[in-house]
Amino acid sequence: MTDWDRRYREREHEIDEPDPIVTNFAGQIVPGSALDLACGTGRHAIWLGEHRWTVTAVDSSRVALDILQQRALERGVAVNVILADLERHEFAIEPESYDLIVVCNYLQRDLFPFIRAGVRIGGAVIAIIAMFDSDPNIRPMNSAYR
Repeated sequence: MTDWDRRYREREHEIDEPDPIVTNFAGQIVPGSALDLACGTGRHAIWLGEHRWTVTAVDSSRVALDILQQRALERGVAVNVILADLERHEFAIEPESYDLIVVCNYLQRDLFPFIRAGVRIGGAVIAIIAMFDSDPNIRPMNSAYR
């Protein structure tokens, strides 16, 4: 079991509500195909699916993806789930394949060119990388990912 699998199994790293930046911005765009990278338990993927987006969600944690699939099923939402380690480049972002790419609380700099190329002309990227939290229970992050 990976560390992320453990965290998700113990509900240590779980956020249910989508970020308002995602909902406000994506809610103003005509739905199309969306990619949610490092999706975790799918708070953004599910919200997008509920709002008529065709969603692909990628994460390296089987536990997180199982939670996402259960929640999507309960809410009647279709999400294409892919288990892949982004750091090992197990998922390729095909050029001009998505109308929207969402990356929240995940920083992998070598993905930037692929994310940019993966968005269709007229599409958008929502990247929320700033990860500051006043919660004393959150462990300090590796500074390479800040």
